[in-house]
Amino acid sequence: MSAAAPVPPRRRSRLPFVVLILVGVFGLLIVGGFVGVYIWAKNNLERDVTYEVTGTVKQAGLVYTTEDNPGWGKQGPVAVPWSTSFHTWMTRSARVSAVVVEGEKGTVTCTVRIDGEVVATQTDDEVVVCLEPGR
Repeated sequence: MSAAAPVPPRRRSRLPFVVLILVGVFGLLIVGGFVGVYIWAKNNLERDVTYEVTGTVKQAGLVYTTEDNPGWGKQGPVAVPWSTSFHTWMTRSARVSAVVVEGEKGTVTCTVRIDGEVVATQTDDEVVVCLEPGR
């Protein structure tokens, strides 16, 4: 009997391995992109805002707003000194204004702080408006 000719071994296709590597690399790029955007947003858009009203008067009428939520801080006469703080994302404009209550004599000062840094302050004997500059 004659011996059968040897069968050459089958070559395995490298295509599944290459596809798996490409999918993994693409996935890492997508996840890295999302993480990068999150870190950028956290560092550039997340802020602690503080509004303060001080002065020599005992009371002041005030309005404090942000551009993305106008009119949410309207208050009648409040005792001076007064302040409020909040944590926010993507606030485009921080603003506080105060008015000396009728019958009061003295000065009133408004201050806006972003992440602890004073970005606006004003003093007057009637009306003050503090608006975050450059916004």
